[in-house]
Amino acid sequence: MRSRAVEADDLSDIEDLESHQFTDHEVETVRAAMLAWFDANRRDLPWRRYGPPAVAASQPTPSADADVQPVPDAVSPGQRAYEVWVSEIMCQQTQVATVIPYYQRWMAKWPTVFDLAKATDEEVNQQWAGLGYYSRGRRLVEAARTLAEKYNGVLPDTPERLEKEIPGIGKYTAGAIAACAYGVVTPQVDGNVVRVLSRMRTLGGDPKAKKSIEAHWDLARSLVDPLRPGAFNESLMELGATVCTPTSPSCATCPVQVKCWAASGNTRRLGSCRCDICSTWTMEADGADQVGPSAYPRKPAKKAPREETVHVVVIRDTSSSPTRVLLIQRPASGLLAGLWEFLNAPTVDELQEALVHLAGEDSAKHTFEQPPLGSIVHLFSHIRMTMVVYTLDIADPAAAARAAQVSATTIGRRAVQWMADDELAGGAIPTGAKKVWKLATNGPAPLRSRKRAASSKESDDSDDTLTEPPAVAPPKRSRSARVAERTKVRPSLYCILLKSDIPLLNN
Repeated sequence: MRSRAVEADDLSDIEDLESHQFTDHEVETVRAAMLAWFDANRRDLPWRRYGPPAVAASQPTPSADADVQPVPDAVSPGQRAYEVWVSEIMCQQTQVATVIPYYQRWMAKWPTVFDLAKATDEEVNQQWAGLGYYSRGRRLVEAARTLAEKYNGVLPDTPERLEKEIPGIGKYTAGAIAACAYGVVTPQVDGNVVRVLSRMRTLGGDPKAKKSIEAHWDLARSLVDPLRPGAFNESLMELGATVCTPTSPSCATCPVQVKCWAASGNTRRLGSCRCDICSTWTMEADGADQVGPSAYPRKPAKKAPREETVHVVVIRDTSSSPTRVLLIQRPASGLLAGLWEFLNAPTVDELQEALVHLAGEDSAKHTFEQPPLGSIVHLFSHIRMTMVVYTLDIADPAAAARAAQVSATTIGRRAVQWMADDELAGGAIPTGAKKVWKLATNGPAPLRSRKRAASSKESDDSDDTLTEPPAVAPPKRSRSARVAERTKVRPSLYCILLKSDIPLLNN
């Protein structure tokens, strides 16, 4: 049995973390209220299916014919596990509205684990382009190959095995697959669930601290409905996404408002509770004397993103029809691994030197005698990158013919290719590069549009593609000022073209 219920009037005296727990009566009340609310209000999402818990069925042994693989039953637990897995990986730190079309295209192309296992990394990058956190897609296909080879295409059916045996699956995703596909009574805790539980139990402290993480998982574990674990877990996430929102919670429509301490009339102020978690929360740390639901969870201080600048040149072969664009593949690991980008360098000097080797001294000189076309500010989760954009058109058919030699060669470990400009939209091109291409194609946005856009608040999709202000042309500078510019950037962003001895475009 849990300890007695803690009444609102007793909140100021709480000293023990155990007092944040739900009583047995509260658990039953919350389960019933949440499932009834979820059944009536859940969003219709393409990866949601509900039915009685099932036991994972074994799949038939794959055929010796490599092109003929077993097709799992559309409603089998193994197939359901694959669908849940893909959706959960896509939804990590990305808004659901953004994920839906990506999920639908993915499942149309690779409806089973065996289909995904046969996909190439390039195909996966193309499908994932624009979704952000590209390593997630690569881990999916790597794990699918393992599943097809060693697990008969079926994900393990316990959270412990999922987390231990399948690369790229952590505690949260393992819980989602086990609960939603296999009916295992296990919790899921994401940012929405942390927000809901911290408000219901007025649990303060840094939500990313180890003790706080453990406390939220313990609370979630105590609530999971034994008959409908998947639906209950999703109900908590749905509540956090649609009702118990970060800044404007709709407490009047919340099904568990009566069990929410933060929504009660006697919520404690920051610092009143002296348990190991809440005692770390002070008004000074949060910068405001907040009470009520919006005070929870504590907002940890965000580290400012690192400022970086990279100079980019869009090289177009205008002698071909359609026009082709020169792209360089990023390294196989690190930021935007394996994707294609335009030629770039950390400084104007280095970019100009690369162009001398690539297109000749006259072409390079002409490119930088002109002011840059404009600039793009691109936000990653940890980097604020300014991309200064130049263009270079190659109209000489002879030079274009020599360029064909580059497309089948590698620069160090980085492949180079010419891509038709009408194929860029569907290529494995990161969002930042697509914005660069838009600027190179359409030019800077009109001044009025730039001012209007700048005045609007940027959205935060919790995605490393994030939002980007429209391109803004910087003031004209003298050539000496431009060449003298220096900016530190990550070494992985520096184009290593100059380290190659392959044939280049010389005049």
